[in-house]
Amino acid sequence: MSLITSLLFGSEGSYNVLGVDVTFKKKPQTRSSELDIIILKLATKCLDNKFFFIIIQGYLHVFIHEMSHAMASRLFSIGSNIIILTNTCEGTTNCKGNTYWEDTMINAAGSMGSIAFCTCKLALAIILKKYIPFPITLVLGSSALIWIAGELGYTFFSALQIYVGDYGQIARYGNIYLAVASVAILAECILIAFLLTTLNACYN
Repeated sequence: MSLITSLLFGSEGSYNVLGVDVTFKKKPQTRSSELDIIILKLATKCLDNKFFFIIIQGYLHVFIHEMSHAMASRLFSIGSNIIILTNTCEGTTNCKGNTYWEDTMINAAGSMGSIAFCTCKLALAIILKKYIPFPITLVLGSSALIWIAGELGYTFFSALQIYVGDYGQIARYGNIYLAVASVAILAECILIAFLLTTLNACYN
């Protein structure tokens, strides 16, 4: 299978992407409740449906999230590998910083990279809305909004240490690390809102 089919349809396979080993495979155990908590269990049935993952480009978004961790770890010369579970659309990146600050940046990079990718999709939907059919821009934009909401929910609940997650790990290092990471993602969201509002005004 090619990387493209894995990213779009969740096909199993192993690849090397920018020097990072990425494996798509099925999870042998039953699905964890982590994503249920993120969306407050309002879409559990949807999340059990692989077709839903494909429609919202779930495998691609998980890949971007995990690759953001991997690219951040590379800044500190730390190796990493990624596993994406095709039946649950979850991912993990095996890497750890040498200091709390390094690990904080690596952990925060996942959600921030994913939100940045979603912003590109929203910008593309705004720019192309007059040139491509509405259903396509709707899927493009709505899937981006779904994942932004998911990432923000993930950071919030993991910061509260409801379960082990990126911001849950940061929170265990101390309030200063959590505050810096939280300000960073908040600043990103404010900047994105400003940029998209400006872009939408330009293309109306």
